[in-house]
Amino acid sequence: MAAGVYTLSARYSADPTCITTLPVTITAALGSPGAIVTTLTQPTCAIPTGTILVTSPVGEIEYSIDGVTWQTGVTFSGVAAGVYTLSARYSADRPV
Repeated sequence: MAAGVYTLSARYSADPTCITTLPVTITAALGSPGAIVTTLTQPTCAIPTGTILVTSPVGEIEYSIDGVTWQTGVTFSGVAAGVYTLSARYSADRPV
């Protein structure tokens, strides 16, 4: 259903004159949190892992670098060298 206010009605099939109604609201989907902006700290000889710091978007958002494990923090530290796909989603929009 599209976002909007709807009236839910219920009645007895044996007595269709006995009706109860309740207004319900369907809210619009949140959409994309926006473009992801990061600051990277690359590994060095002294520190063999890197750090990914999300600088945008921030707020009620969760982040993942593997698409499986999500966190509300904006820092991924101890990251081994490699290619990662950083994803962001609204905390309120996560699967139940």
